[in-house]
Amino acid sequence: MNRILVIFCLLAFSLGTFSQEEKPIEFDAVIQQEGKQVKELYPIIKAWVATSFINSQKVIQMDDPVNGVIICKGVINYRAPGGFTYRYIDGYIDFTLKIQIRDGRYKVTLNNFNHKSSDSRFGNVWSFGMITNREKFKETGLQDKRYVKTWPDLKETCKVFSEKTITDIKAVTSEDNPILDKKEAW
Repeated sequence: MNRILVIFCLLAFSLGTFSQEEKPIEFDAVIQQEGKQVKELYPIIKAWVATSFINSQKVIQMDDPVNGVIICKGVINYRAPGGFTYRYIDGYIDFTLKIQIRDGRYKVTLNNFNHKSSDSRFGNVWSFGMITNREKFKETGLQDKRYVKTWPDLKETCKVFSEKTITDIKAVTSEDNPILDKKEAW
């Protein structure tokens, strides 16, 4: 009887670990803009992209006003938490920003977050790569304290950046804070 119980517990545990699929982190939001058409929303959002990135021509990968799609590849500067021994983890996080615009709404998606260390002396040893929903950076083996401290900080940095980006885009499409000057007498 005990063997059956042990086998059942092991089987249940292994199925539980397989069901927790590792996925790259992604943040998205659908923003309702009742009464606004694609032809009104598109130039506002495109102007936001142009003013939010240092070189928007290099950032914009797809610009389709007919279908209301803008796709950008951007970079977040990253400074790892901790002291001197963390400085070789400093670098940047690549990401993709996709904005799909429809009449009365648009969807903002940020994904493909990928950390790269800027310290080339160690190659890619301290680059964390694709940032996922995994709880720990390494699922098995010993965890260096730099992994333990940096992995959650990378995920939090992506979350905070995404929330700020979505809030900024919401603000410029609202009536209170237009990015394009609509006054005729200027």
